[in-house]
Amino acid sequence: YSAVAYYFARKLHKDLGVPVGVIKTAWGGKPVETFTSREALSSIPETKEMVTRLLEADRTFDPQKANQQYEKRLESWNKAVKSWREKGNTAGKRAPRRPGKPKRPLLTEGQPGVLYNAMIHPFVGYTMKGAIWYQGEANAREGKVPYDITLPLMINDWRSRWGINFSFLYVQLANFKTVRTNPGDNDPWPLLQNRMRLVLDTTPKTGMATINDVGAANDIHPKNKQDPGTRLARWALFHDYGKKDVVYSGPLYAGTMTEGNAITAKFKSVGTGLKSRDGKALARFEIQDANKEWHWATAEIMGKDSVRISSKSVSDPVAARYAWAANPEGANLVNSEGLPKAVF
Repeated sequence: YSAVAYYFARKLHKDLGVPVGVIKTAWGGKPVETFTSREALSSIPETKEMVTRLLEADRTFDPQKANQQYEKRLESWNKAVKSWREKGNTAGKRAPRRPGKPKRPLLTEGQPGVLYNAMIHPFVGYTMKGAIWYQGEANAREGKVPYDITLPLMINDWRSRWGINFSFLYVQLANFKTVRTNPGDNDPWPLLQNRMRLVLDTTPKTGMATINDVGAANDIHPKNKQDPGTRLARWALFHDYGKKDVVYSGPLYAGTMTEGNAITAKFKSVGTGLKSRDGKALARFEIQDANKEWHWATAEIMGKDSVRISSKSVSDPVAARYAWAANPEGANLVNSEGLPKAVF
């Protein structure tokens, strides 16, 4: 079962004192497009192309040819396994993975609309309060269609199927991969994290749990499931169950203002005020000069809800950003509840 869903439901149950039911429907390592109906995907040009390619692949699928190719891959796999066993696995390498049997494209998990048909549509009509979503790793490579288009497309597709504008709460990707210590990182991971953040502003009744403080460099699935679950529950308690005393999120970007050689960023959802998680100076802030080069910046908390960002190396800043790395070790801006600031 989903541990994140369990901790989400447990938090609601403990705070509300009522039973909470959760339906889990998931398949690891799959893109958002497979959980979206092909009707919805066909409604915009950017994703319609995916459906067109899939239908053409299914139309031209030759089971006999596919099986012949499978037999060749199976033969190669048997040879590779034999070699792996003869070497006694002395290098500590895993055994070669057995090739999967061929499937027609329209029945292949991960293809556009396939998991929607199999694992979402059967539940349409069930009474429900909302949905929680923990996915995005499979979409981390920037493709033709950015995630802040495909995720809202799926959300609105589901809502239209149920006929309810239910809440949709999701987990932002955790920190992952090797720690980078230079500014100007262009890894696609923080780009997708940022696109997830943008959905909050474009799609009503959405919420995002930030977990860039619980990930692991070598594990795409962090072991800490309780923080993601309870952070999702904060959104539900505040927005769906009227618990207005709950700080429902870490600091959320609310805008910037340039003043001389500094940029001041303002945040909402700060509780009683912003602070450093570890008591040290704020870290992982960057500032960009007129030549569009990024520099590490000094950041100071101003008042309750703002941070002033500057660098001695930049006299005419044009942009600022925070935690812009796949694994922004040292990022330490939190609110009074200790909830982390998301990448911006």
